[in-house]
Amino acid sequence: MKKLLLLFLIMFLNISYCYSTNNISIQFKVENEIITNIDLKNEEKYLISLNKKLQNLPKFELSKLAKRSLLNEKIKKKTIEDFYDLSKEYQISEKLFINMFKSLGFNSEEEFSGYLKNYGLSTDFLKKKLKIEGLWNKLIYQKFREQVVVDKQKIKKEISILNQKNLNNKEYYIKEILFKLEPYEQLDDKYRLIISNIKNNGFETAANIYSLSESSKYGGNVGWVKKTQLVDKISNEIDKLKKGEISKVIEFNNGYVLIQLSDIREGKNKFDINKEIDKRVNSEIDRQLNELSLIFFNKVKQKIIISEL
Repeated sequence: MKKLLLLFLIMFLNISYCYSTNNISIQFKVENEIITNIDLKNEEKYLISLNKKLQNLPKFELSKLAKRSLLNEKIKKKTIEDFYDLSKEYQISEKLFINMFKSLGFNSEEEFSGYLKNYGLSTDFLKKKLKIEGLWNKLIYQKFREQVVVDKQKIKKEISILNQKNLNNKEYYIKEILFKLEPYEQLDDKYRLIISNIKNNGFETAANIYSLSESSKYGGNVGWVKKTQLVDKISNEIDKLKKGEISKVIEFNNGYVLIQLSDIREGKNKFDINKEIDKRVNSEIDRQLNELSLIFFNKVKQKIIISEL
């Protein structure tokens, strides 16, 4: 009998220890979906896996960043559930997954999967997140494509001028921070805040914290972009920069942009003016859709019930 009591006591202590070390607490709710501390911890791991520099942030900053990221994802998820069945498989998530691991420098899904395991993450976890992002973008395209207006003749003229100046094959590796002002914020103050963060933590971490662009999760990395694909407002500012420098604030309808020029090179591919015009048109369509996406997101966010617990 004593042995049974002792065994029960040991089992009880083990269970108590496991519970105390893995205590689950509810952090907030988005409509009827509960978000726990475990969800937030996984989001932190996910963000760090995309930008290792985030692990140098103070814990409260990283926690705040993870909360915002997860909250935005849940709002998008709640919205797209009215249009798509998330239980189905979508090729869009597979394509985004391949693009992701390639952009991060991995050669195969297996190699990327091994990398994710170091953070306690799985490819399934990532693909579910990418499915939400992909279907959100698909919804934005379907809802707002007809509202996008592109002046193809103007683009053709601009690219022709670059071609005449022999600047048609120039390429830039750029990073971006897209931000907006809250009603209580002043542009100069917000700019100084972001620049201070860049000096202390680097451009990529500042992009994670402040940027509203989809590139924010990747530290604001846009990658190699041809000069012909950039609107004049950005292209002209980049031309003033040396490698590593950051542009002044560039104003657009949807907010403000800071650009960092990381590198410059001459493109290797033969210049084809018609292809470059098409690329620029598509780039402008994407830019306008991103603007509309931000506006739409802010509208649906106001309608969704978010409860802090």
